[in-house]
Amino acid sequence: MVRGRVRGALVVGAALAVSVVGQWRSSAPADLATEQATASTVARALARSESDVEIATERYDAALVALAQDRHMVALLDAQLHEEQARLGRLRTELRGQALHEFATAGGASTVAAVLAGSPSDAAIVQADVGVVASRELELEAAFEAASLQLAARRRALEATERQASQTLSAAQSAREAALADEAQLQHELAVVQGDLAALAQAQAAARAAVSQPVTSALATALPAQAPPVASGSALAQAAAIAEAIAARGDTGYLFGAAGQWYDGVQYFDCSGLVTYVYAQAGIELVHDAAGQYAASTPISAAELQPGDLVFYETLGASSIDHVAIYVGGGEVVEATTPGRPVSLDPIGWSGTPVAYGQP
Repeated sequence: MVRGRVRGALVVGAALAVSVVGQWRSSAPADLATEQATASTVARALARSESDVEIATERYDAALVALAQDRHMVALLDAQLHEEQARLGRLRTELRGQALHEFATAGGASTVAAVLAGSPSDAAIVQADVGVVASRELELEAAFEAASLQLAARRRALEATERQASQTLSAAQSAREAALADEAQLQHELAVVQGDLAALAQAQAAARAAVSQPVTSALATALPAQAPPVASGSALAQAAAIAEAIAARGDTGYLFGAAGQWYDGVQYFDCSGLVTYVYAQAGIELVHDAAGQYAASTPISAAELQPGDLVFYETLGASSIDHVAIYVGGGEVVEATTPGRPVSLDPIGWSGTPVAYGQP
């Protein structure tokens, strides 16, 4: 019964997840932030669904083993009952043979002759021997009947257990198939969301590209002509070098909420996740949030920027910081921007006009 309740909970939970995902897709994507949140939620639902599939598969395998064990026990019991029947037959044969031998040899030829002549005393002896044999056969019959009843009861109990195991196996198989179907549906929904993200990202990238050149030119007058000298061993210099090295690799990608996780040979980041990862390598601990990273930094001006400092943006126009990049000098930053695009070395204005600068 516990297994049934657990299985039911798995199926209901997965069905609810798929139902909610279906509601997400009931309208066209509104904006990049909403789609990113949706992708994150679908990814979490998919992870839970994969866990459900694993649990359902384990229950299915366990039910298979239990059913095989029950069937093996029934086969053993049938063999035991057959052996009991054979043993009874052997005992009957031995008993009758022994009785005949005793009758034939007990009194010799005179006894046989007397019996043939109809002697009352010898006839009584024969009658007694026959009675003994019959009594022992009745005892054997009773013992066999008792053993047969006991074995039959055990067989009925095992057959009931086997039927229950078969039902459990069927339920486990259904739960596994349902979990696999839900997982496939969630994978499809995640692909749809990621496609929407890619389309929104392309549109946003085109808009950014249209304004990046004039923004970069305007910023050039505010940026220092030459970055202040930085000690080669400083944490900020190390962070800038690490960021440039990551951007040069080409095996990176954007995934909302990621901070350096690898999947199928690709290392994924979002904007603040890249900053958290890079600065951790340089020995500086930062929260995984663009606004939080700004709050934890020392504000500086554009003229004070040096490699390793942070550049903050309001890309969604919500009057709040929602994007961060790592300044590496020469008017360029390293940033994680949109799905389908690796970590890149961009002009400082590629993601829009910076709204703040900070030093970790």
